[in-house]
Amino acid sequence: NIDGDHVSGGVRHKGAVCKDNSGAFTWAGGKWQFVTGDYSEALDKAAAQAGMGFGQAMIVRDGKAITPLWRQGNHEYRALCEKDGRLCIVDSRGSVEYEEFVQRLVNYGVTHALYLDMGSGWNHSWWRDYTGTVHEIHPRIEKCRFCTNWITFYK
Repeated sequence: NIDGDHVSGGVRHKGAVCKDNSGAFTWAGGKWQFVTGDYSEALDKAAAQAGMGFGQAMIVRDGKAITPLWRQGNHEYRALCEKDGRLCIVDSRGSVEYEEFVQRLVNYGVTHALYLDMGSGWNHSWWRDYTGTVHEIHPRIEKCRFCTNWITFYK
C-alpha cells in the first residue's frame, strides 16, 4: 500500500510506481533530511545506516512553496515539516483549500514540507501529549483498517 520505494528498519522496499513523489524524507545515523527530486541515493544511504525513508510530494522547499501546486480542493491536509531546525507534523485546522494550506505553511515559517495527507479512509491519526493522553486527529473508521504508514517520534 505504499507508493514509491521506501526504507523501513534499514531495509529498502520496492513500492508502487508513483509519479507524484517529488521528494523524500530520510532518517539515518541520528540525522534526518528532506530531499527534492531523485531520492534513490538518499534511500540507499538510509538503508545502509539501518534508517528509514519514504517519498512523497515535496510542497515547501527552502521556505518557498513548490509550484505549480499539484493538488486542488478543500480537504484536511497534513505535512511533515522542518521549522526552526525542528521536525514536526502540521495538520490543517479543518478543511481548507490546498493552496491556502501551503501558503499557511510558508507564512508559519516552515523551511521544508513533505505532503502526508492520505485521503479519506487512510488518514487515521493521533498524537499523545506529555501526560500520555491520546488525542485523535482523524478518528479510525472502517476504511482505515488498511492504514500502513505511521510516523512515530520518540524522545
